[in-house]
Amino acid sequence: MRNIFSNQGVCPLGPIALAACLQVDATCYNAVTKETTELKEGRVVIDLKDIEGSPDGMTIDVNDRLWVALWGGSRVICVDPRLGKIVESITLPVSNVTSCTFGGPKMRTLYITTASEGIGNDKFKLEPLAGSLFSCQVGVQGLASIPYV
Repeated sequence: MRNIFSNQGVCPLGPIALAACLQVDATCYNAVTKETTELKEGRVVIDLKDIEGSPDGMTIDVNDRLWVALWGGSRVICVDPRLGKIVESITLPVSNVTSCTFGGPKMRTLYITTASEGIGNDKFKLEPLAGSLFSCQVGVQGLASIPYV
């Protein structure tokens, strides 16, 4: 696999994906120097089973905090993996938040994508901004996406 970009990590397909999408895992691997080809023991960063919505796309900031879009949850949450808890939340006027990434001057703008597909006409009347791209200024610098190799 070459030049694969993934802001939400590698997620297996099939029945495992449903269970895996309720938590955010962390696994150590040095992809830059490739000092090892073995993935080390992972750990759960945060369990989101009691949170409305499911984790979708995510990105990371310079403080190693994860910004996670919640499909069906109407928000992006910021998770501090050292604390194992949500430290910030950005609420949006739509249900299906799909992904987020940093950009803009000094990488301090969080761009957030949403979906309108499949919500139906009645719900679209309640959420006319579904499918829109949102942006907000956050108090931290983000990191650019890097290729997964």
